[in-house]
Amino acid sequence: LYSTVWQPESPPKALVFIVHGMGEHSQRYEKVANFLVTHQFAVATLDLRGHGNSEGRRGHIRDWSNYLSDIGSVIDSLPESLQHIPRFFFGHSLGALITLEMTFKKPSNCKGIILSGIPIESAVEKNVIKRNSSIILSRIWPTLKLKVGVSSQHLSQDEKTLSDHKNDTLSHGWGTVRWGNEALKTVRFLREHADQVSLPVLQLHGEIDPVASLRGAKALFEQFSS
Repeated sequence: LYSTVWQPESPPKALVFIVHGMGEHSQRYEKVANFLVTHQFAVATLDLRGHGNSEGRRGHIRDWSNYLSDIGSVIDSLPESLQHIPRFFFGHSLGALITLEMTFKKPSNCKGIILSGIPIESAVEKNVIKRNSSIILSRIWPTLKLKVGVSSQHLSQDEKTLSDHKNDTLSHGWGTVRWGNEALKTVRFLREHADQVSLPVLQLHGEIDPVASLRGAKALFEQFSS
């Protein structure tokens, strides 16, 4: 696993752990990390398995719990000075799903979560053929790669961001059918248990996000008990 830690010059008031989205990697959040460091936060990130500089088949996961154990491993390896300060998790897209599920595992020192562009309601889930195909193929050909179906133009309205993403050799645009099936199972679990979320939540979402439904994100937020 590839991970990075940024620290301010003086003792940080809290740690923000960033979890990136599907097909991207942690270094795309360097600007966010640097901003947080200037405001006296320490920042930790990782490239999820099968992403960026980390090992693993691109866009593949055997079991969703692997993501949580990977994050736990990185947290355990943090410097001692960062182990006992308040901790916040920031997740974007795929990272938001992982971050939200972590609230049910009660990660040590977690004081709150930030969810950005959470794909709790997506076009793939509504497509019965794709949904059923992922269930069947996950059993017989789990590593079959499929295009995620997200155009670069869907990611931002900023031209430089689009250019950087297009030329980013560490990013990829596909997932395996096993990954898709695991993601859909996680989405169902989160919707069914959202009323059990008691940590403070900041939820961010683009109004015209064509990838993850704003309506679904709002409905999810209204379920939280915190």
